[in-house]
Amino acid sequence: MLELITVLRAACPELDVWSVGDALWLAAAEDDQTQTHSMPVDRSHPEARKPVQQNEPATPAEPSTGSLFETLPTSTAVHTGQAVTITRTRGLADTMAIGRALQPFMGRWPRGPRAQLDIDATVDSYTQSGILVPVMASEPERWFVLVVVTDTTASMAVWHEQIAEFTTLLRGMGAFQEVISWSLNSDTAELTNNRGRQVGPVTRAVNSPGSRRLVLLVSDFAGQGWQDAPAWLLLRTLAATTPTVLVNPLPRRLWRHSGLRHPIVRARTKTIGARNADLEFPVPLRLQALDEPIDDWSPIPVAALTARSLARLSQTIMRAELQGCDAVLVPASGYEPNPQEATSTTSTTELTDAFLRTASPAAARLSVLCSPFESLSLPLLHLVCRAAVPEAGLTDIAEFLVSGLLVIEQPDSHAPVLSLYPQAATRLSAYLTYHDAWQTMDAITRHITEHSRATRTRSTDGVLAVVNEPGAGLAITAELRPFAAASNDLRRVLGITTPLNSWNSAAIRGEIRTFLETFRSPDLRALARRFAHTGFTADATAWDIIDFLSGLDPGADGIPPALAFIKALSATLNPLKQGSTLNDWADTNAHRLGIDVNSWRWRALDPAIVIPPLHLCIAIEPEPANSRTLVISHWRQDDPYAWPPTPGVPLTVDANDLERATADLVMNTENAWIGYGGTPRLEFILPRSLLNLPVHRWRNASRSGTHSPLCADYPVAVRSLERMRARHWHRSWQARWSQFEEDPSAERLYFVGQFGNTHPIDAVLSDEHWVSVALSAPPTQTIEPGREPDDLTAALRSGIPLVLWNQQSVDIEWMRTIVRGLTEVDGLADLTSRIHKLRLEALAGTIPSTALDLVLLWDDPRRVLLFEESWPVRAGL
Repeated sequence: MLELITVLRAACPELDVWSVGDALWLAAAEDDQTQTHSMPVDRSHPEARKPVQQNEPATPAEPSTGSLFETLPTSTAVHTGQAVTITRTRGLADTMAIGRALQPFMGRWPRGPRAQLDIDATVDSYTQSGILVPVMASEPERWFVLVVVTDTTASMAVWHEQIAEFTTLLRGMGAFQEVISWSLNSDTAELTNNRGRQVGPVTRAVNSPGSRRLVLLVSDFAGQGWQDAPAWLLLRTLAATTPTVLVNPLPRRLWRHSGLRHPIVRARTKTIGARNADLEFPVPLRLQALDEPIDDWSPIPVAALTARSLARLSQTIMRAELQGCDAVLVPASGYEPNPQEATSTTSTTELTDAFLRTASPAAARLSVLCSPFESLSLPLLHLVCRAAVPEAGLTDIAEFLVSGLLVIEQPDSHAPVLSLYPQAATRLSAYLTYHDAWQTMDAITRHITEHSRATRTRSTDGVLAVVNEPGAGLAITAELRPFAAASNDLRRVLGITTPLNSWNSAAIRGEIRTFLETFRSPDLRALARRFAHTGFTADATAWDIIDFLSGLDPGADGIPPALAFIKALSATLNPLKQGSTLNDWADTNAHRLGIDVNSWRWRALDPAIVIPPLHLCIAIEPEPANSRTLVISHWRQDDPYAWPPTPGVPLTVDANDLERATADLVMNTENAWIGYGGTPRLEFILPRSLLNLPVHRWRNASRSGTHSPLCADYPVAVRSLERMRARHWHRSWQARWSQFEEDPSAERLYFVGQFGNTHPIDAVLSDEHWVSVALSAPPTQTIEPGREPDDLTAALRSGIPLVLWNQQSVDIEWMRTIVRGLTEVDGLADLTSRIHKLRLEALAGTIPSTALDLVLLWDDPRRVLLFEESWPVRAGL
């Protein structure tokens, strides 16, 4: 070791002792993970298509029991295990909003072929002639027969579920006489119907006698066929006789990366249900410089698969709105290639660098996390996205797919097999750390366990995989690298009854066993009682305890008691060498058993580690139409190191049932938090009108008949709903929080009125010295328009993260005395816990009861929650 340090200092004299220590630690971690794991993070041969497999074994060296390997048509490695399918579901975003956007298509054609009784005309005729003669008139009918044409390019597979749901929405909304589904092969410009037969001739098939048809083509225009003329000429042919529109699921910023590079204009019409030739549009400057007549360019309306874009499209066609909609101009030649593309010689490495610079952060991270896979299917790509990059959406996946970094090995329109070009994989893997690689695998494992539906039956709608089970007797061809580890919880989801962690003390060998057989300590018995409700003799060794614990079943967390004891024992032996050795051994074997070594449950076995508190966040806001009806949203944090937590399903309740609904949420949360030994916290995100709700006094378990308030069991704080939604306040909010963390001293608490009334409150709080405010009175429910900002509004706008007030009318000096008593020793840090203790003292009667109603607005900008307008809301209670 001394020689190694000497060599490092000689090679890099600028390294200090901390840098040398970091280098040694990283080298040791890399060496350990290289020996115990098989997931690659580097490509050493960038020029060949699959050169890595030439220098690798045909099968993993020691595949971990329970690892999940994807099965693809191109797989070559053989694993013994059980075949499973991990299903995935991802529906159309904001279905209700898209349905409302398409409402203009509900308009009726007034001159239908059928006749109906015209009651008004019949009454008028009778009043004039005195003779009752029925007057018949044409019966209005639905305006269009809709023909939905779906592009079958492989890149469209990412939108398979969305297009299917979009088509179902079009069929079920009742706006069209009939919805016909066709498919388009953009490479050959051939149309096929839903029976697989070729449609032709196209003009005759579309223009059926006696019907008005609307052709709607759905494509991302990323296929090679859109880089040539035949597909575009087919669209011109359709648009010449039939109203034709395009729907591109990609966001507009990505259209220029596809074949949709024609001039785009804003088109308008004066006629409802007009043909494409009747559209009016301004001539773009690009075409004014050409000698070609503008009539040679055919306008075709185009929209993105969003409610706003589809609303403009439908209003332009069916209501002749002046705002118009986007339209692409297709030339008479069909397609005009970009002359710069013909001379472009961009290498894959340069293309990868350009993608990382211009892509969205979510798309870039997704590409880096996929770099270890030799091949992967589209369902697995979705799974990686949902588990490891939850902030990514379908547009981010599509941006990665159309980036030009992927090659399609198995061209299937619904389940293509994808792989990165070797140069792209090499470049992307340079940004992938071992920590990210294993965090991704653990995240996928947790996501499958908690959110997906995994079955033992084979299905085409999901990730086809094999769970490595030596001795299972079934050899299955699959990929070389695992993408998840079948933990105990996941094995129960899969229906696998073989216990993963059925190991005993014989698994411990060598120097570790020798040490444990002789190690005795007075603290051993107390440590062992954490994992077994039994006593041990005073002369019991660590080995005796481990041998006994090996016969016990794992707990609810899936961790074997013997392994948990070794992990906890290693912490008590630090900084001795034996402690480090035991800790590494425990982490390595936990990973082999499919246990997430980064989870808080595993880390909590170390008594020296303080686990952060879990949070239950409850947002309450009145409905705009009825202030007596309230919408409750909640987020339950199950991992103290993960944020944001998964949102629950919002519910609507009457104001009288609000307290009981909150008690139910708390009760359900406690059932999920079994095994957590810390003190969780409750946070209520409230609008200004509800900030004075006595949420801390609400009963905890109302159904049991007890009257224990929430503040007796939990630290309770409130947060501002307006500031969480006002993104233009977040910069100052984050800056003031950083200043609070640097110096949370009590001198940075501002008491309203301490400088008199001559200083405007917003001017005072603009001073970055202040990070907390104590109000002299409770905030009002509303703000009068045109007035100067009040104390609370000025504090929120200035980014003040901590605000204190009392819900009762108390003396200002009493308020100052209480607040100073809370902050004079430890400052403003962890004020939530100290106010919780203050409330307990008020409940016990040792201090005045008015202290119970001291409210703390504790607003941490690092824990922002996202509110989704499209969440389904269920009626509660």
